[in-house]
Parts: sequence; structure tokens; C-alpha cells
Amino acid sequence: MSNTFEKQRDYLVQEIAAAMDSVVANLDTLNRSLNESIQVGKEFENVGRLWSSFYDGELKNGQGDAQEVPQEQVTDPVESKEKASTP
Repeated sequence: MSNTFEKQRDYLVQEIAAAMDSVVANLDTLNRSLNESIQVGKEFENVGRLWSSFYDGELKNGQGDAQEVPQEQVTDPVESKEKASTP
């Protein structure tokens, strides 16, 4: 009886070890994906600052056609699409 218990225990320990290895591998993949996403976001920081400084400069110089739009007039494209598709 003890022999059967030890075999079953060893089998379960191996199964748990394999599952843990799989979890670690998947966490590593997730970590790499998150780091890549963060890196892509960082690449757009400079572009965002450039456009922000351009926009601010245009407003200060009074040369820009930019007008402040009240918040209630700003529409969300996804929300507009959903409203349009509802009968």
C-alpha cells in the first residue's frame, strides 16, 4: 500500500512541477510582452511632446486656427458609432 502511495505522490509531484514550469514560462512571455508595450509607449513620448509644444506655440503666437471646443461637443468615435448602429 505504501508503495502505491509513493508512486502516486511522485506522479503528482512531477505533474505539479511540470505545471509550475509552464506557469513560469507563461509569466516570462507575459513579462516580455509588457516590456515591449512599455517600450512602444515610450517611443511616442517624444512625438507627443513635440506636438504639444507645437500646439502651445501656435496658441501663444495667435497664428493657429485651433479653437477650444467645449467638452460636451467632443464626441467619442466609439460612442458615436454605437449610437449610430442602434435602431
